[in-house]
Amino acid sequence: MRELKHNDFVIGFPEEWEDASVVILKGLARGGICPNIAITRETLEAAAGLEEYAADQLGQLQEEFAEQDYLVKMEGLTTVGDVPAFQRFHSFSTQGDAIQLQQWQLYVIIGTQAITITCTDRAETFNNSYKLFQTAVNQFRALEPQ
Repeated sequence: MRELKHNDFVIGFPEEWEDASVVILKGLARGGICPNIAITRETLEAAAGLEEYAADQLGQLQEEFAEQDYLVKMEGLTTVGDVPAFQRFHSFSTQGDAIQLQQWQLYVIIGTQAITITCTDRAETFNNSYKLFQTAVNQFRALEPQ
């Protein structure tokens, strides 16, 4: 039995299972939206480079937000903490065009794991949150597997 440690708890899980946990960090609500950072992971079935993985994710985003004015504003290679990454700034509207959201999405590959860090806020307040997002993301470090 393997263990997953997170903050103030530990839970066991079978050896053949994988950690597909999602971490969500959120701020105070402004206009119905909390600025937030979500971290997800997935196990890659085959080796992939950052740009290849990011291109695959882009296709999925374009399909998911096809009717929500999805727009890529900027993208390219960068570094997250001390790890190579691919970043993408994009925006889209929520269902019914009620709110325009902006995201800074970063992809990191560690071994066979792809980690996606998504920083989200309302488009009109994103720039105010961006410095905070940068400070948080720059503390990212890849740790030795447990």
